[in-house]
Amino acid sequence: MTIAYIPNPYQGNQLPDKGGQGWLQVRLEPSGPVVALPMYLKVDTYSTPAGGSAERDYFTILEGPHRGKKASVSFKEESICTTSFMNICLWSTTIKNSRLTIVSHNGPCTVRYRKVPATNEGFKAITEKTTLQVGAGLGADFRAAISNIEVIHQFDLLKPGTYKLKIPDYDHTDKGQKYVNQSKFATTWYPISEALYVDDPATTEKNEKGMFNRYFHPGRGSAGCLTITQVSQWDRIVEHVSRCRLDVEHAGYVEILAE
Repeated sequence: MTIAYIPNPYQGNQLPDKGGQGWLQVRLEPSGPVVALPMYLKVDTYSTPAGGSAERDYFTILEGPHRGKKASVSFKEESICTTSFMNICLWSTTIKNSRLTIVSHNGPCTVRYRKVPATNEGFKAITEKTTLQVGAGLGADFRAAISNIEVIHQFDLLKPGTYKLKIPDYDHTDKGQKYVNQSKFATTWYPISEALYVDDPATTEKNEKGMFNRYFHPGRGSAGCLTITQVSQWDRIVEHVSRCRLDVEHAGYVEILAE
């Protein structure tokens, strides 16, 4: 058994036919449905089972909503030049290798947001639009943080306090697809724990996908989430936060400060 990590299967600005970068389609085992796992998710590989394919990686998912489940993914094909002349490839062959990768996780990060009221006629409630910081740990030095990013959310639905920021749950193609021309990671959304999807703070119900639907995500408006309106800045936030880990379910914290 060997620890490995889910890669970003796309290079540069390449995009899949549908959705954004940062998700790898894998098959739950044995012969289960196909699900998308976010990049940099930790897995534990194991030997090819009886009846399995020698050209697939088999692993146990160690983090996120599918934690504890077994899954597999096919090897990737790569073209290797075997004969060249004057830097021109004359003959090549195709080999197959594992898609999994090795990365280093960091400690928990904090998304820190100070509320500054502003009006937004698109919503019944007053919203805020101000700046946000993404840094190392809660209470840590933010001099090297990603900062001065515009944010908007309805503060009557996400009140001041400290919340946990979850590992991305699923590929949010349904709402993020329209932003992939501005951010290749536009379909990577982070659920905010303890931030419920209904207005009643006493309820513990979840939405139809079994997930909380207060999210940290890119977009142009807010129905209660913490929304990055400078969508073009989302890529560098995802690259940073996706390496952060508080535990097997969370990347870090969301800290909403009172005015």
